[in-house]
Amino acid sequence: MDDNGLQGLARFAYELGHLKQSARTGWWMVGVSHPESVAEHTLRTALLGFVLAEMEGADAARTAVLCLFHDVAETRTGDIPRMGKEYVQAAPPVNVTADQVRDLPAEAAAAVAGAVDEYEAQESTEARLAHDADRLECLVQAREYQVQGYEQITPWIESSRADLRSITAQTGSGVSGGLPRGLVAELPGPALAIDGRVRAQLGLRMLLSVHSAHTDAERLLVADELGKGRDDALPGRPQPGNLDAGAGPRVVHDDQRPR
Repeated sequence: MDDNGLQGLARFAYELGHLKQSARTGWWMVGVSHPESVAEHTLRTALLGFVLAEMEGADAARTAVLCLFHDVAETRTGDIPRMGKEYVQAAPPVNVTADQVRDLPAEAAAAVAGAVDEYEAQESTEARLAHDADRLECLVQAREYQVQGYEQITPWIESSRADLRSITAQTGSGVSGGLPRGLVAELPGPALAIDGRVRAQLGLRMLLSVHSAHTDAERLLVADELGKGRDDALPGRPQPGNLDAGAGPRVVHDDQRPR
């Protein structure tokens, strides 16, 4: 690589850094003062895209690449929320990316531009899965904000779910509200059940279910149910809410479970 190519790479690297500073501005409309960055959104989108593609039998590596570059144009346009797009006409991402990679070596420029073009065309299976990963990431993020108390977020959840096209993504997002059976014993205590920090400990299905409780009344109900223990405990797991003074947690085994 000659000096021009190295300089082009350096400029592109610094430009990509803007994604770490660019907020996902749509969340401002529901009161989230400090939403995640575009870079944070992109990372989870790419990871979800890889997993979705593996589950759908598609090219997981290609899907992850498309996810990584799906919002790269936002270093120059910023994140324009869906409502804003009704009033603001930005240049097509393919055109923006052509300018972004202009100083990269030809092979690298073609690879990046090709990824953006494929994603925007939405013709390949991998592009459609990358789109699903983007929507699924938005849905999960909405649930996370919802459980933190942002109650006007339902339209984001509904629109993200409606945009999903793959069977895997639709199934993963279509869980009905309420606590999954057995979840209570997996949580260390009632507070964590309504705290977004627990999201890293939950599978996708559990996450999308427990986060449906978002009003103050619902949180209290969830906390109350978590304190009861009852028949939601898993075999061999301690039950919160069944502690005797001076004794350890009561363990429920298969032969002791209520019928």
